[in-house]
Amino acid sequence: VPQWGEPAGAGAAALAGALRLRGGIRLARGNPEGALEAAGEALAVLPAVGREVLAGTCLQLSGLCRSLLGDGERAAVELVRGTTLLSGLFDEQVPVAPEVAATHRLALLRLGGLYVAQGEPAEAAAFYGRALDGPAGGQEVLDELAGYLMVAFGTASRGGAGERARLAEAMAELLPPLMDHAAALERDVPVSAGAEAYELLGRCLETYAAVAEVVGDRETAADGAELAVRVFQCLAAYDPDRYRADLGAALATLGGLLRELGRPGLAVPARAADVPDDGRAVALYGVALLEAGRAVEAVTLLERAADLCDELDDPATSATTYAYLAAGLAALDRPRAALDAVAWSLAEQERASRSSGDSGSSGDSGSSGSSVRRPAGALLMAGRTLRGAGRLPEAGVVLEAADGLLRGALANHPAQAGTDDERTDRERADGERADGERVGGGPGDGELVAVLRDVLRARLELAREAGRPGEVALIEHDLGRLPWFTSR
Repeated sequence: VPQWGEPAGAGAAALAGALRLRGGIRLARGNPEGALEAAGEALAVLPAVGREVLAGTCLQLSGLCRSLLGDGERAAVELVRGTTLLSGLFDEQVPVAPEVAATHRLALLRLGGLYVAQGEPAEAAAFYGRALDGPAGGQEVLDELAGYLMVAFGTASRGGAGERARLAEAMAELLPPLMDHAAALERDVPVSAGAEAYELLGRCLETYAAVAEVVGDRETAADGAELAVRVFQCLAAYDPDRYRADLGAALATLGGLLRELGRPGLAVPARAADVPDDGRAVALYGVALLEAGRAVEAVTLLERAADLCDELDDPATSATTYAYLAAGLAALDRPRAALDAVAWSLAEQERASRSSGDSGSSGDSGSSGSSVRRPAGALLMAGRTLRGAGRLPEAGVVLEAADGLLRGALANHPAQAGTDDERTDRERADGERADGERVGGGPGDGELVAVLRDVLRARLELAREAGRPGEVALIEHDLGRLPWFTSR
């Protein structure tokens, strides 16, 4: 059979091929012990050279069996040896038997899982990417990918700058296989016949975008979010009642990322806001309108979004929504209402922080990361607007609220713990880029302090304008003692 290799030593190869086939059947029937025995017999009769394809697939089968039987160390050795023998064949897209291709994908997934189990999710990404290079919509591949991305998200949320930098590179390398798989799914699998695969891929892409955002690569995150929108568009066209809300959430994520990248626009947020009862999407459109100078429309939408978020018990989004509502009300010269919105924002932020602490979550909720940076940035906007309108006391209250919010988050963030020398040692241990720049810096550290620096500068200008020299001196002192890693 040509797929098994060149026909030298045909008798031994035929026997080995039959034994390999027997092993595959036994494994499919839930008999890893028998499959391992057949794979070992096949390897025993193979010649030393000239049968790399058959040897590779036998080693992969043996490694998969050993993994199922709990012999992880020997399984890893055989999986690596077998995959190495077959990699060139698959890289050159040489036709192989379906059984060989399926075993190769399973071996790649198992190798990725071994790296994840060892606490090295960045190194696992390449294996999952290569496993995607198969029939579109494969349930097992997408299931394994979904689990991997959840682990990667947790690691990115908790990890240091070096770990985030490695994951950023891994996510960038995973993007082309994801794009190819999504394109193949759209081309080869009708939504009516593969809605479950489309939905699973869409969930994977949502998590992928979240990982990329946490590690600080918003360009890659936006690419992943755009792919998720494409997938959910297909699903919403097929079953609007079931998937319209998912499409709205995907659009809201994409719109938020584009805004973070300085490409806000109104088209994507407007489409997201068309989805009924999605507070986050409505808030995103309200923010876009506010930044476009359409404060009256923005306030109407943000008030609606705040009500929706309250109904959905989403305190993290509520905190951001109320902060932007404060900015909109300030722009309409309604300072008392703006201060009320600030109070609601801080209360929701505190509730989100408690909720995050109780659940042990490391996601985008609670008192660190973008869930603090965004409302703090909105409060900074409100404070500047109030100051520009001559409402100095109200501006001071709002800017002090933003200051306290950021300091609280930084005090609780692991990256800030310790003395300057301890932080320097930890940063050096995490590694540096080849050009000497600091590694990483997701929304949990440098960006939070960058917003704090802007808040302190706004407070400094306000104190000078109000003629309060003692406060000016204190703020100048704080500006001079910001953590070392902000000047980059």
